[in-house]
Amino acid sequence: MSLKARLKRPIDRIVDFNEAFQWLCQMVLFLTLGLLVTPSALLQDIWPAIGCAVVLMLIARPVAVFLSVGWMGFTFRENIFLSWVGLRGAVPILLAIYPVITPGPISVGFFNIVFIIVTISLTIQDWTIAPAARILRLGPEDQSPESVDT
Repeated sequence: MSLKARLKRPIDRIVDFNEAFQWLCQMVLFLTLGLLVTPSALLQDIWPAIGCAVVLMLIARPVAVFLSVGWMGFTFRENIFLSWVGLRGAVPILLAIYPVITPGPISVGFFNIVFIIVTISLTIQDWTIAPAARILRLGPEDQSPESVDT
């Protein structure tokens, strides 16, 4: 007898609640961290941040993915997809706060650059996850690009 059958409440409802709560917490974290940003200061650091974002998205993350999971039996297309949708989000922004609030040579500009990089990565890569999966033919087997409603 499985654990799921022994539970009084369906595990699916618990998992759905947990996922919704995680998204809510992430939104609150982004909102809170966004309050630390001064838009006029972001403009000063925009070009180095865009350059870093491009290098991270197109070179560093793919190299890291192929080196770390390339030997695990994923296909080339799956590794490319993992490179495109890798981990990102609030954690890099949160980690960028620590050097800024401790005494040392790192300034608020460091936080601004990380904030811009994460924003660019989330915006460009998250909006292109579905098209990337279609281009790499990594969707469900029974759906072709013509049969998917957009």
